[in-house]
Amino acid sequence: MKQTLRNRFDHYLRKKRKQLTKLSPRLSSISGIIELAVTRPVDIFRMSEHFIAKSEDDSQYLDRIYLGINELLENKKTFQEAANIYVSVLRALRTLDGQNATDFGEKFIHQIQDERALNTLVALYLSLNQREKAISTIELSSNIPWTKKKKIALLNSDVSSMTEEQHFVKFRNISYNDSFCESILFLYADVNMNVIDGSSIWLASITEALANHNGEIHLLLKANISRETVLEPLLSNNKITIFEPLEFGIHDGELDIVNAVKIIEILDGIYGGYKRIILRGFNLCTIASSTKSLHGRIWAYLTDYYEIDNISGQRKDKKGVPELIPDFINHFDRFLTQTEEIRNDLIERHNIPLEMFSLVPPMIPPASHSPQPSDEIKNEIIKIGYAGKIAPEWGVRELINIADMTSERNLKVQVHIIGDKIHRNTPTYPSFHEDMRELLKTNKNVVWHGGLSRKETIQMMSGMDICWGYRSKLLEDNTLELSTKTLEYLSLGLPTIISRNSINENICGLEYPFFIDTGKDIFEQAIAIIEQSISSPPKSSDLQVLVENHTIERVWNLFLSPLVQSIEHQFTEERRRIVINGHDFKFIAEFESHLKKLGHDVRRDQWGWGEAESLNRSKKLALWSEIIFSEWGLANAAWYSQNISSNQSHFIRIHLQEINERARKFPPKIDLDFVNQILFVSEHVCNIAIDMFSWPKEKCSVIHNYVNTDLFDSRKNNDAGFTIAIAGIVPQRKRLDRALDLLRSLRMKDKRWNLIIKGKLPHDYSFMHAEGRREELIYFEEQYHRLEIDDHLKGAVTFESYTPSLANWYRSIGYILSPSDFESFHYSVAEGVASGCVPIIWPWEGVKEFYPAEWVGEIHKQLIEMAINTNRREPDVIESNKAFIRQKYSMDIIFTKLLDIMVGGK
Repeated sequence: MKQTLRNRFDHYLRKKRKQLTKLSPRLSSISGIIELAVTRPVDIFRMSEHFIAKSEDDSQYLDRIYLGINELLENKKTFQEAANIYVSVLRALRTLDGQNATDFGEKFIHQIQDERALNTLVALYLSLNQREKAISTIELSSNIPWTKKKKIALLNSDVSSMTEEQHFVKFRNISYNDSFCESILFLYADVNMNVIDGSSIWLASITEALANHNGEIHLLLKANISRETVLEPLLSNNKITIFEPLEFGIHDGELDIVNAVKIIEILDGIYGGYKRIILRGFNLCTIASSTKSLHGRIWAYLTDYYEIDNISGQRKDKKGVPELIPDFINHFDRFLTQTEEIRNDLIERHNIPLEMFSLVPPMIPPASHSPQPSDEIKNEIIKIGYAGKIAPEWGVRELINIADMTSERNLKVQVHIIGDKIHRNTPTYPSFHEDMRELLKTNKNVVWHGGLSRKETIQMMSGMDICWGYRSKLLEDNTLELSTKTLEYLSLGLPTIISRNSINENICGLEYPFFIDTGKDIFEQAIAIIEQSISSPPKSSDLQVLVENHTIERVWNLFLSPLVQSIEHQFTEERRRIVINGHDFKFIAEFESHLKKLGHDVRRDQWGWGEAESLNRSKKLALWSEIIFSEWGLANAAWYSQNISSNQSHFIRIHLQEINERARKFPPKIDLDFVNQILFVSEHVCNIAIDMFSWPKEKCSVIHNYVNTDLFDSRKNNDAGFTIAIAGIVPQRKRLDRALDLLRSLRMKDKRWNLIIKGKLPHDYSFMHAEGRREELIYFEEQYHRLEIDDHLKGAVTFESYTPSLANWYRSIGYILSPSDFESFHYSVAEGVASGCVPIIWPWEGVKEFYPAEWVGEIHKQLIEMAINTNRREPDVIESNKAFIRQKYSMDIIFTKLLDIMVGGK
């Protein structure tokens, strides 16, 4: 009580000093925000909320703010209050109307060169693509440390700071509370649809096929549409929505795989969760496999996981494939393969379970043209057609050479080439691109049509006498794929020259008369086939029947329809509208995806740490939702508790930082009348929060963090036995010094011991360069110095940064350390133990809530003994440790608990 009275008295004296105890009529009209501006410590977020609430009821409130700030600026004593109001209103307007915010910001920025305001206004200009204004604003105050670096970054960058999501919502003119289709399938391939080749044809075909399902199809393109050749049948289908990069602010170039996955996440968050996400491209799948919010919903179409070595002539995995496939198995829902050969290869060599596969053969549209003998045949001119990319292994040069050779046999052959994708030069063919372009333009036996639409291509090819589908021996002996071109040619009932291999034999049969044996002279064989096709042409119907199961309709009916129906049976009967909000979703993302997989409509509301990223979005979603899940009890949870109704359910998940000094201001603002349950990841944190915030125990429960135990469970490498590791050494409380002390003691007994430090180093974090962190940086420098001067540590420590697969990294680790002063859970311990590591934990507060006492060493000597005790490495002990983590923290266990409390287990 004394403290409260003292604060009130100080507040009164402050107002008196500033001559604000009696307000002028102008200031009286904004007295509420002035009261907050004088209060210490000032709460800018609360002031922003006050402004928004007032301006909603009073359309003239912003005008009164203008006048009020002008009056406050006339008195030097109230400059700080004017600055506080300016910053709070600027931030509030930023979440409501960017242009209105910049108009307001520009009015006062020259008078109030407040660092907070400068930072906010710069961000505003960038969100509106006004880079020059952003730079000129930065130049107003060159004495602020961050401004110089920011200016350099802007001068060297052409990238807009307007987020992809902002661009998209504005472009599509959609609202966050719009109703969308309940069942949407999503497709993206690392393929340029402006280019006509087998990959683009595949993407168009599978999109068209999937459009037969009851829901909708969303197709994201890698490049903006420059021609509609391949996309033509999709653009007219009202069940297919096509997104171009330009809708996300990307007007030039192509999407790289990182941006593509980022945009997929954005769309997934806006539309409430795609039921499945179909991706093509191994590198793309690699990024997607570490994107937790897509967990369990990806169908990966893999063809490019291997390559053919030109030297050895053998098929081999691309770099990283063996290490990443286990992550794929854990993260993906299913693998789609175009041939049984690909499926069998992935099963035999990479141990992917058979039940994870679905066969989706290449598909073609139904034949709309019958072969028509041309006038040239009557004149004894034989037309041979090829459509597709022009590459060294695809036999186009050989076809042209054959046409040249036939003149010596009194055969008149005219080659028709459709396609404009000429392969780049290679070490084997250093001038291929230039040579082929010249050959196509000048050879007397060649008619080069360039790129045509799929419809035009089929029409043109239907007028051929023979189709060319030959590919080189190197390619045909090693490929596991079926050529779409072969299927299209045969569907026209045309004799098609192709290379003999097992895949083509499966389609055409062993006795197919138009095979070329790649082990023999292809020119003589090709000429003999041409002569035979003239003297004894095959029946069109005999050729068409070979590919009758490869039409879009048949592939849909036989393969894709049963697959789509199988996932629809997994959907919950009662679909709920759920909003997940917060500034960081890394600890909840797999559960978010799980909800979507069950069929719930789950939309994301991304917040900043202490303020809304877009209050417009938050307001729309607050009105739309049935269930609100606030990840972290920070500004997001407080705002939602104050802006929802009693018929909505609200759950807040508390971690650790909410009880730390910087974040303690947020939990008291949470209106518990609009919170169903506060979920804590730790009993220890729960007890502290109950005491600190006077929260009722009946509103608080503990559900621990979950661990993807299946992902990490794998066999250890042979060199893991003497390797200890620490994952993350920043900040200082992670206690790198303790890990080095242990390593030194172990190496005094056995030089085979070594330490791996995983993660970013202190100097990689911008926050570590703040003035208040100087002593911490000195601490880390001291630890680095130890590695240089201590003979027991020299050469025994390895620093490792990012690796594509954390699960694969753990295979090389024998012991996982947790030397911290304190932790809220310490994921690396659970993940390490799930992988088979021996845990060595220092006695941080609350540790025994999470892990068995025998994993914790109280003193240094005990920790050494824990490391050298070979009994702790026995297989039965390791398996027992893994079982402990599974039974307590597996996703199945924790997801069930979260679902039970949120939706009653439905």
